Formats: sequence, C-alpha cells, structure tokens
Amino acid sequence: MADQWYVGKGGKKHGPFTNEQLKKLAASGKIDRTDLLWKEGMEKWVPCSTAKGLFSAVAAAPVSPSPPPPAFDNPLTAADSDDLTAAFSGFEMPAYVPTPEAPPAKPAEPKPPAISPAKPARRLDYAGFGSRVGAFFIDGFVLLIPLLGISLGFMPPVAELQDKDKLATATLGIQFFGTLFNIAYGAVMESSDSGGTFGKRAVGIRVADLQGRQIGMGRALVRNIVKPFSSFLAIGLILALVTPRKQALHDLAAGTVVVKA
Repeated sequence: MADQWYVGKGGKKHGPFTNEQLKKLAASGKIDRTDLLWKEGMEKWVPCSTAKGLFSAVAAAPVSPSPPPPAFDNPLTAADSDDLTAAFSGFEMPAYVPTPEAPPAKPAEPKPPAISPAKPARRLDYAGFGSRVGAFFIDGFVLLIPLLGISLGFMPPVAELQDKDKLATATLGIQFFGTLFNIAYGAVMESSDSGGTFGKRAVGIRVADLQGRQIGMGRALVRNIVKPFSSFLAIGLILALVTPRKQALHDLAAGTVVVKA
C-alpha cells in the first residue's frame, strides 16, 4: 500500500497524497520547501525540504523568509482539504528517526573532603632512671613539712610515749594519713596540665599515657595507689630498668609512661 502523506499548508491539513501526487504538487509549485509533511507513525510534522527527491526537478530559487507555519498538534483532527491536484512518480522520504531526548542532568556528586596527610606519631623520649630517682628525692623534700604536720598531729604527749598501745595507734594513723596524702598529691599533680609533681617538673619529666597524652584523674589515682607496692623490695625500680618503655610496676598497672617534658 502506497504511503499516505498529509501536507500542512496555510494552517490546514491537506491530503492524503501518494508519493507521486506529492512530486507533482512540488513541481507545480503548489507546495514549497517550507510547508510541512506528516504520515501516520511519525511523531511530529517535518519540513517538505527534508524529503529527498521531492524538489529535485524544481530549480532551486532563493526563498524569502516567512514566518513558520502553525504547528499541528494532532494532524488527524486538523481540517481536511483535497484542493491540491495529483502528480507523478516517486521520491524517497528519509526514514523518520525521533530526535533523542537529552538524558536528565546527573546531579553533581558531592566531593569528599580533602584528606590531609596523617601526621607522623610523635616519638616519645622515655625518662631515664636517674631523672626519676632525682624527682623522687625532690618530692620527698616537698612533702616533708606536711608529713611532719601529720606526724605531730597523731603523736601522743611525751608523758604517754611509754604507752605501747597509744604509740602503736599513733604510728598507724601517721602511716595511713601520710599514704593518703602522698596518693592525693601525686594524682592531682600528674593529672594536671603539667603532667608531673614538683619533683618531676624540676628534672624536666612528666607522666603521660602510652601515646604521650595527658592522663586523667582515674589513671593517675591507679598509678599512685599501686606505687607503694611498686616500691616494695624495689620491684618497680627493677622493672623500669628492663621494660622497653622504662615502665615501673605502677606504670604498667595504669598504662602510663614517664617521658621527658
């Protein structure tokens, strides 16, 4: 069955026409290149100039610009007219290829934040045995006056020194409160911003966690509570000489190290 073409001209739809009829209409000048063509199956009207061979026999002449013809939204319902005459044979209409729709723009993916190069871990310079011993003696002098005050507060009068029970009670009281004072002194000072007691500050060392950071009160309390046991039979001193991080027993218990400030 021959193709059935419709021509859009003057705001009206004309046809249908066969290929031969369209060829004659073009040759007689009843349709020109600016008119529109459509057949069933096409999505929209196209200019007659796109039909290959339709105007091959017509001398090309400059065409004065004219406003575009009205669009035919629905060609099957446009007003019909067959006042164009029939003509002779064949031309080829290019295969209709719908204009591909541009894909929707892909939203730009958020760029991940720039990753700054990791800073190398700070190398810890562990305090030597000599500086730790020096800090111990300096702290002993610092604590001498408050410990003497505690002793005088618990000692019985001279007239009662011969009372063994009172003397034993006084000795236990001095040891107990002296130990509590030592623990509180060490915990408060070592968890401070300076990280060390007055003795440690004097020799340029401080207490830190295994990454070299300031320790909190909990870790400082554990360290100073275990310290008396570390001093028993010099166990802590021996461990500080043989462990890789120069940690004494109380350092191992609390997860701390003593480093140069």
